[in-house]
Amino acid sequence: MTLEQSAAAVTFLVIAASLLSKVVDVNPDATVSTSDLVREALYWKDLATHEGNDAMNQFQHNIKASTLLQTARSGTSDVVLERLTGVDVARMARSLDNRIAKARQNAGALSADVPKT
Repeated sequence: MTLEQSAAAVTFLVIAASLLSKVVDVNPDATVSTSDLVREALYWKDLATHEGNDAMNQFQHNIKASTLLQTARSGTSDVVLERLTGVDVARMARSLDNRIAKARQNAGALSADVPKT
């Protein structure tokens, strides 16, 4: 799977999750599942940090973390998520966005070095 395909898949998943969250009634237990999503996003972000030099795995783990975090944010406000998890959600989202943008730039620089046939 190429970088562009991964990005397109994640974008689709985020949009689908966002639309579903608007259609489905939010019940009181939803905050439990959204806080679990934030914890899962932290897991994937940390895994990307410790993945070593494999840029593609780091990119995919950061994309997964970003998708989970955005899904949680679409179901519950940042204030509630921060209170439940102790995580600065906006800061984490910015960090993930920066990591993903950097990976895309690095991939673009690498593809520019490949001779065209």
